[in-house]
Order: sequence, then structure tokens, then C-alpha cells
Amino acid sequence: MIQQQKPGENELMFSLDVESLFTNVPVNEAIGLAIQIIMKKKNHDAKFIKLNAKDLKQLFELAVTDIPSGFYDQLYKQQGGVSMGSPLASILAHIFIEHIENKIEHYLDQHKIQIMKRHVDDMFFVIDGKQEDVEKLLESINQLHDKIKFTCKDEKYF
Repeated sequence: MIQQQKPGENELMFSLDVESLFTNVPVNEAIGLAIQIIMKKKNHDAKFIKLNAKDLKQLFELAVTDIPSGFYDQLYKQQGGVSMGSPLASILAHIFIEHIENKIEHYLDQHKIQIMKRHVDDMFFVIDGKQEDVEKLLESINQLHDKIKFTCKDEKYF
């Protein structure tokens, strides 16, 4: 897709990467977002799941908090973020970053964003603007949540 496009005169291409995604995902917020998704589906199809939101919250917390992991015969407990050993970790991280991605759609200068694509914790952008617009977007995105911070990398080839 990108290779087939010719860059416009003022178009800049760059990517943003979340710093240490899994250890910075706010677990309770991510669980809350996951429960919202499940309950919305349940509202459309009552047979989808019989559990209520309170029970789901307890199950999520059991599955992703206080999970020990081992390294050289030592057990460790992660202090914050989603537990790397949990099968739900990547799902909750995805749900939370998708939530951040949806907030970007309300960015003041949204009209400058020509392309925005995400893969896990990397976001790719093409904007119609100048370097200061990239910096402004990065600053704005880094204010969306106090735990989630992005770093920027300019892409050299279109």
C-alpha cells in the first residue's frame, strides 16, 4: 500500500512506539474496557455469556494480577502492568492500546493525518505537515494517558 503511493510535497512519514507496553498497561482500566466490550456483546445476545460484570472482573483479576513468574529457580511477581505469563496479557494490552488509538481520532489536527495504522505497540503515520506537526502530535498523544508514552522514529523511505 505505502510503496504504491507517491509522497506529497508536505507529507511526512514516521512511526510511534509505546515504551514498555506490557509493564505499563493499567490493569484495572484494561479489565474495565474488556468488560465493557463483553457486556456490550451480551446486551445484543443474552446467550453470549451468563456472567455479570462483577464476576467477570473477579475472573480477570485472578487471571492477570499477582501471577508469579520464574527465572532460575526464583519466583517473581510483576509490579504493575499485565503479567507477561498470562494468556490474557496480549489481549488486554491490545484492548487498551485500541482505546488510546480511538482517542487519537479526536486529535485537534486530525485532518493532517493522511494514514494511521497500528500493529501491537507500533503506530505508523503519514501526515500532511511539517516536523513541528509531528512533534505536536507526539506531545498530544503522550498526554492521553500518564502510563503510556510513545517515542518517535522518522521513516526515511516512502
